Amino acid sequence: MFHSKNNYPGFTLIELLVVIAIIGLLATLSITSLGAARKHANTNKAKSDLSNLAKALDLMAMDTGEWPGHQAPYVVCSGACDTNELEDLTTASAGLLSTDGSYANWSGPYMQSLTKDPWGHNYFFDNDYQIGGVNKAVVGSYGPNGAGLNLYDSDDILVIINH
Repeated sequence: MFHSKNNYPGFTLIELLVVIAIIGLLATLSITSLGAARKHANTNKAKSDLSNLAKALDLMAMDTGEWPGHQAPYVVCSGACDTNELEDLTTASAGLLSTDGSYANWSGPYMQSLTKDPWGHNYFFDNDYQIGGVNKAVVGSYGPNGAGLNLYDSDDILVIINH
């Protein structure tokens, strides 16, 4: 008996290619959404860390009368302030996690730990960070690109600590 090709069960090559293309498209869309979700999660983690850091700075200022680096609290630097940035707030001279012994009335630690930002960079303190041409005291992250130390750009994540 003679059978035509159409009587065999299964899929044609064209049908398989269409299904594979659809699966590939769905995989691409899901990977793209995961990347956006990861970026959003990293930004939110940095904001949360910075909020906690700002609260710790307030507690430290109330106890010691100083901000990290022995700077006067709630005083925004104006003019030439070349040495006021602290690029690593985990050091004893910053006074948040431990003290170098020179902070009067230090009652810390003001934070139990401080990790790097989600992109692997240290959080920073700066009391003359320019926002809209005005100096503000901030704690911050240099964001995904890590460009910092007076290189202000749009991916920096900041919490203003002087109101």
